[in-house]
Amino acid sequence: MNRIFALRWRIPLFRRLALWLAKNTPSCREMARLSSASLERALTPRERLLRLAHFLACDWCLRYARQLRFLRTAARSLAHRETCADLSHSHPVPHPLPVEARQRLKHRLGRESPPTPPPA
Repeated sequence: MNRIFALRWRIPLFRRLALWLAKNTPSCREMARLSSASLERALTPRERLLRLAHFLACDWCLRYARQLRFLRTAARSLAHRETCADLSHSHPVPHPLPVEARQRLKHRLGRESPPTPPPA
């Protein structure tokens, strides 16, 4: 499938087909709504076909749909990690910041007493 996407603008017949599809499929705005809806429900065969046809002509909508899928996967993964950390304290969620940086941030936000400076 990716090979077809890469070739569509190089081969004149595919270029003409892509231009025809761009004119005869729903607009990008409608495709964005359809891509969002596909995350919540199963699309009908007609909707899937329209979406695929539009993707053959429009890189932007294809990228948008891929980004939506990525964000959905990332959000679910993050929610799962936080749920697991809440249920079991034996596997805490790793923090990307060092301990000293977290303490400074908490102090600046007024949550804790100021951190003690490290011995020199």
